[in-house]
Amino acid sequence: MEDIGEGTDLKEENDLDIAQKLHELFTESELQDDCVSFPNWGILVRPQINKLTDNTAQLSFNISSPEWDSEMFETSVGMGDSQENAINMALGSFVFGMMDGIKHMMKDKGYACGQCTCETQTNEIDAEFAGARRHWRVYESNLVVMGNRPKNTETVAYWRMIADAIKQRLGNQKICYVKIYTARIGDNVTSECRINDIMSPEISEQLAEYVKTWDIEGFGSQKQFFFLVQDENTSSPYPYTPAQIADCVKQAISLFESCETDEAYEDFVETLAQRIGDRDLALELYMFLPEMCAETAFDSIDYGEQISICCGGVQEKVYKTQLASYYPIFSALHAEFAAGRFANDLYRKYISVSSIYNVISQAKSKGTDLTKGGKIHISFGADEAYTLR
Repeated sequence: MEDIGEGTDLKEENDLDIAQKLHELFTESELQDDCVSFPNWGILVRPQINKLTDNTAQLSFNISSPEWDSEMFETSVGMGDSQENAINMALGSFVFGMMDGIKHMMKDKGYACGQCTCETQTNEIDAEFAGARRHWRVYESNLVVMGNRPKNTETVAYWRMIADAIKQRLGNQKICYVKIYTARIGDNVTSECRINDIMSPEISEQLAEYVKTWDIEGFGSQKQFFFLVQDENTSSPYPYTPAQIADCVKQAISLFESCETDEAYEDFVETLAQRIGDRDLALELYMFLPEMCAETAFDSIDYGEQISICCGGVQEKVYKTQLASYYPIFSALHAEFAAGRFANDLYRKYISVSSIYNVISQAKSKGTDLTKGGKIHISFGADEAYTLR
């Protein structure tokens, strides 16, 4: 059995082979080293092999565009009686699913789709965020089915099932992508809904209730993607890229580590705002980083998908996916963890000033251990000058 490892020459050769296969499927594409470029779309696809055995293949795809807020990511798995067939199945799942939705989106923007003759599948929705109406166009991919189909259900319209819940989780992004995956074998049910690759437990549970109704023999799975593009007339572009936010996270951590007095910590927001040139982002870094450290330390607690932010006495309840900076800050923090640049003393210092740690400590003093399956809703306090973005 052959298992491809990270960083090997064999893996690099196979990555290039996957890129070549993907390029051959799209006449409008160009091969660039181990990536596939779509010049007319302004899109670059970087395929990689995560795991390869005699009869299974796990591929990952990073899709980027200068027009998007951040990269898209997909993992695709295939099985077959040979490595070649397993790779082709995984690649086909990506092409027939995620790339199909991207084609619909780009065709509607006036770009040619090569030999594609598909009709654009789109819906239009409105959503509210930060006191403003946002208009979105929604593009659907094919429904990718593997294994057996349920006997007792027709092809489900997943978008109608989740549309209202997705609308509640939209902020001011340029583009948002949603992945649905459902599967069942016997009584074992799998379901997930990911928004910009962030799992939504609540929507995933909604999907699980649907999958439990399947009458199916053996294994069956379904996967579909939805791409939401905000109208330029309602969009207010966020001024920072994930890379720029990551740099601000490093500056915030460095400043926090240097705070040795209460006075220095009280001046933290204004000092950081002067350094990075944005008070709203400085305030978010001040509010979010301690709680994110505490969430990581006490990861058995359910923190929910929403947070509350009190802005000048008015409490706003928002989903984390709505805030432009929240998950880029979270990703940058964990990149610091992974790089070994976060000392244990600093980690403990951050946790000690978090409201999560305070709530856990108070509950423990009253005989309740929240770390054993408890729930905490996180609230933040901001001043009237703060603007939700």
